[in-house]
Amino acid sequence: MPSIAELGEFGLIKQLSKRVKASPHVLKGIGDDAAVIANMPDCVILATCDAQAQDIHFRLEKIDPVNLGWRAMAVNISDIAAMGGKPWFALISLLAPAETDVALLDNIYIGLQACAETYGAAIAGGNVSRIPNSLIIDITLVGMADAGALLLRSGAKAGDSICVTGTVGLSAIGRYLQDHPSAAANIPEEMAQKAILAHHKPMPRVAAGQWLAAHKATSAIDISDGFASDIRHICEASHVGALIEAKQLPISAEMAYIANMLQISADEFALSGGEDYELLFTLPAEETETALKSLSVAADVPVTKIGVITEKTDILVVNDGKTIKLDRLGWDHLSGQK
Repeated sequence: MPSIAELGEFGLIKQLSKRVKASPHVLKGIGDDAAVIANMPDCVILATCDAQAQDIHFRLEKIDPVNLGWRAMAVNISDIAAMGGKPWFALISLLAPAETDVALLDNIYIGLQACAETYGAAIAGGNVSRIPNSLIIDITLVGMADAGALLLRSGAKAGDSICVTGTVGLSAIGRYLQDHPSAAANIPEEMAQKAILAHHKPMPRVAAGQWLAAHKATSAIDISDGFASDIRHICEASHVGALIEAKQLPISAEMAYIANMLQISADEFALSGGEDYELLFTLPAEETETALKSLSVAADVPVTKIGVITEKTDILVVNDGKTIKLDRLGWDHLSGQK
């Protein structure tokens, strides 16, 4: 395919529009100055935005463009899931160097559309622009939620159970293997690729979020910056503390094996790795056992209780009989440091 400079702005828009499917909620999509969206009664509107920047969030030489498109959409959908909402429509801004091959953007759009369609969202429009040096995919996603059933970070109470969907840390292990090819060479290829795919193609927990909102979970957040950072966000918003059982952290067999082979701490990756896009949430203690069984079936995802909310604002981890204060681990987007 030609470069975007050769195709031109309107040619590029026409090409990428081929990858976008119609939605009954989008009355007027790509082609006018603004999208026209159907009104939905008895709902609150959720809105989020997240950008994926080349050499910050991804490396083009390390990721399939279709998976890149999926990932860019998925990280936004995960925010809507964490609020108990349903993704509705997305606006996508692509900023790319003039020499960018249209085929690259075309494949990114295939991934964007596939992820949006999987979770019931529509791509309603956006913008394309030329910039020097690096590719940026910037998405604004709008969702909706039942006005009487909304998940926030601020409702956790002392005595509540702390729980998490899926497993934690595999994405971080995948990122490590991607960035350290010599280490990856010592890991069984199928296992290494599964870890890398967990990093490249996260699966937002939309069904779980909606179930939790409908069944009165007290707080929730998606694990994007790292478990340690995200439990802290809940505690600070709710003015509470947490006691975490390290042995209860849901670590997959693949992650445990890879960590052992690399002689690194699986617990550290689980606590501070980030980009799992699982849901971290709290439930009233007396309802936890029944709720977790029902949620696991309803959302088709394993769910684990890993701790309890406390009155004191410290965040503590119990590991091998020792209680330690959890440091401020996780990813800081502005400092670029853990």
